Amino acid sequence: MTTNIFLIQVIGALAGGSILGAVIGFLVLKRTGRGEIESAKKYKEKTINEAHRQAKTIKKEALVRAKDNLYQMKVEFEEETKEKREQLLALEKRLYHKEEILDKKSEQYERKESAIVAKESKKVYSRTKRTLTDFLPSSNVNWRDWQAYRVEKQKSCS
Repeated sequence: MTTNIFLIQVIGALAGGSILGAVIGFLVLKRTGRGEIESAKKYKEKTINEAHRQAKTIKKEALVRAKDNLYQMKVEFEEETKEKREQLLALEKRLYHKEEILDKKSEQYERKESAIVAKESKKVYSRTKRTLTDFLPSSNVNWRDWQAYRVEKQKSCS
């Protein structure tokens, strides 16, 4: 009997120790699991924060590159515009010069034409004056003499 009691006590102690060991193991695992979970959460947060920093850096670099590219395009555009403006000014200057030359030539032709017209009008006027005075009947010339004189004058002019 004593052996049975002793055996029951040993079995009870073993069962109690097993239960106590299981509870302690569960608590240790739970605490260790929590640590691992917390460690994983901290790693996740660290990784996310690092990704955000890298994204901000990449975004800033892309913005700087875009601004630089825009500035380069603006400089090229301004150079091309300046070049075109200079070309247009040169063409405008040439055109103005040609226009001045044409104006001078036009004035010269007009002066020559005026001189020629003046000479011709003098000739016509003097011829007309002479012709009229030659053909006007005077009081002492009779009509038949005047017509004969006119015919002779026409033959001499042709």
